[in-house]
Amino acid sequence: MPRFSGQILSRDGDVIASNADILINFFQIGSLTYWSGSFSLPRLPQFEPQKGSFNIQLSDGRKGTISIKEFTMDSRTSEWHIQFENDGPLE
Repeated sequence: MPRFSGQILSRDGDVIASNADILINFFQIGSLTYWSGSFSLPRLPQFEPQKGSFNIQLSDGRKGTISIKEFTMDSRTSEWHIQFENDGPLE
């Protein structure tokens, strides 16, 4: 799964986290391209994964909207582990 650096943003465009390490898997079904992936974040007051939908902006300039599929909190590190799927194109 390719690894990217980027930002996690609220739906309003506020930066939640910079320099996030984001893993993205791209796949195609018929003529449609989908993407999904994961990232981890420290516990941040501005990040509530149960809100469901966020934006990402990769360091190469591409942007997209993600829907959180699953999230867990690591009891050892207090980091969020997030799995997401695309909610539109990554452009």
